[in-house]
Amino acid sequence: MGHTINGSTQRRTHRTRRSIGRVGAVAIALVFGGAATFVTAFAHHIVSTTPTPTVGIVGTTQLADTALVYADNSRHVVFFLWAPGTCDSEGASPVFTDSEPVTTSQLTNSTVTSATYVPQVTGVYDWTAEIVVNNGGSIENGPTACGDEQVTVNQDGSSIKTTQSDADGAPIGTAITDSAHVTGDNPTGTVTFALFGPNDATCVSTEDVVSGALQTWTENLDKDGNASVPPPGFTTTQVGTYQWVATYSGDGNNNGATSACGTEAVVIGKVDSAIRTDQTHKDGAPVGTSIKDTATLTGDAPTGTVTFFLYGPNDPNCVDNADSGLHWLQKWTVHLNEDGKASVPDPGYTTSVAGTYQWVAEYSGDANNTTAKSACGNESVVIGKSAPTIATVASEGGSVGTQIHDTAQVSGGDNPTGTVTFFLFSPSDATCSTNEDGAGAIWSGSVALGADGSASSAGSPFTTTEVGTYNWIATYSGDANNKGASTACSDEPVVIGMDPSSMTTTASSGGPTGTVIHDTATVTGSSDMTGTVTFTLFAPSDATCSGTPIFTSAVALGTNGTATSGNFSGTTAGGTYNWMAAYSGDTHTAGSTSHCGSEPVVIVASGVQGITTPGTGSALSIGQMGLGIELLLGGLALGLTSELVRERRRA
Repeated sequence: MGHTINGSTQRRTHRTRRSIGRVGAVAIALVFGGAATFVTAFAHHIVSTTPTPTVGIVGTTQLADTALVYADNSRHVVFFLWAPGTCDSEGASPVFTDSEPVTTSQLTNSTVTSATYVPQVTGVYDWTAEIVVNNGGSIENGPTACGDEQVTVNQDGSSIKTTQSDADGAPIGTAITDSAHVTGDNPTGTVTFALFGPNDATCVSTEDVVSGALQTWTENLDKDGNASVPPPGFTTTQVGTYQWVATYSGDGNNNGATSACGTEAVVIGKVDSAIRTDQTHKDGAPVGTSIKDTATLTGDAPTGTVTFFLYGPNDPNCVDNADSGLHWLQKWTVHLNEDGKASVPDPGYTTSVAGTYQWVAEYSGDANNTTAKSACGNESVVIGKSAPTIATVASEGGSVGTQIHDTAQVSGGDNPTGTVTFFLFSPSDATCSTNEDGAGAIWSGSVALGADGSASSAGSPFTTTEVGTYNWIATYSGDANNKGASTACSDEPVVIGMDPSSMTTTASSGGPTGTVIHDTATVTGSSDMTGTVTFTLFAPSDATCSGTPIFTSAVALGTNGTATSGNFSGTTAGGTYNWMAAYSGDTHTAGSTSHCGSEPVVIVASGVQGITTPGTGSALSIGQMGLGIELLLGGLALGLTSELVRERRRA
């Protein structure tokens, strides 16, 4: 504001304030006022003074004073700045004095401005001014009065700027902090950081701003005016918007300052939880296997549930739409344990058809964690057909004509159904050469698998027609849930042998030398036997039948199973002749042979008469009975000796 004073000379300790106008106004006042003490219009005097500024900041604002004077350059204006409370104090000295010349050469109105001064303490300062004569320095006008030019110097208008961590938001569990920078006149002191939770959007719970805070930190400013919440700050525990408020304490030269609620918001959201799943039998399994799934959640100590959905082979895209006829096969909702895991409870799901099953696991989320869901296709389990086994038992073999069959037992698998096809291969096909249609088998037949997994070809037995080893192969067809299975060639051999034969022989009777003899054989065994019987006759000198026969006759076996040798008339020597007969056998009947000595024929030398000997029909006279007995006993002894020799050779 502007102030005027009179033009009279006054002592510095007696300051009065007068409002005076320009020179014309003074002259008029003199004319009409008539006061002797008024100066003339031409006297040097201060018209008014104006401090600049009237309000300042300690240590920062440059203070100055301006005087409007009626004077010429023979005068100076002296400016005085008084510290707070000292302007009227006796003996006090100003904190600042400045003398500035009047620059106009003529007596007229002009302005004179002081130099500047920066105050160092706060309070209300006073400017005073006076006009001084250059020659001698006497005071011509002034000083102006204390209180006319007051300047209020305040503490520094400090400001606080804050920077919160995670300004773009963060998941729950994040530790958040705040930092402040205070500007002013070398500010010192502290900054108190207060954090308000999501339930206190206005940052005021009571009249005391910090009393409702979740936590407060009071930190000293460093030399650069910075302060920060110390690590770790505040670990967030709930979702929502947190608010920081930072309050600067101020100091001797700086005002306090506070950041506004809402200028430092930190949005804390749910943690993005993640779900990891681990299915059983990821490498596949047969139908009938029970399958399960396990989920592991990561996040901020997740709680809640996991729902497991299992989709069947007919729903490869995990569609859950009743209208489309597609739906999960089964679902399980399981609570997470303290480790963040959940599993499908035992026994899981027992698969019933072959194909690819899909697991999907969905986490419910909780107050601090987002939901999470595994993708369809991430957890496939390929269920293949079961692999049952087949075991077979062939009927016993025997001779040609034996009826044979095979029996199979299919075990394991998933309730196998279908058929078993039996293939029989002849003795001439030892490798069971065949193709997919079974060509090469001499017999085949398919039999439905019974409820107990068995099948048998006994209902259609095969009658063997040749000697040798037959081989069975049994092949299980498989079904929708079971693989096929087959036995191997030679797993089931059936041996078919020849029918045994037996032979009885009857030699013709002996007699004197020259008797014509023959042999007859009857062969028994299988029906419709064919073949030959070979008769051999050995001389009396070959009692063991080991030499060359003296007669051989091969005769076809008759339809009645008998054969008779040709006649031998070369019995020229007396003694015991031995027949042997050998049946050749045929395709299904084994051969057989009589033994040496089983058919002795005694030929008696000429002139010997009397007793009739076995096999000879010769008669002996009573007088010659002794000789006949000798011959008989000799023949028996020879026969027994020959038989003994043959038995030893056999041994």
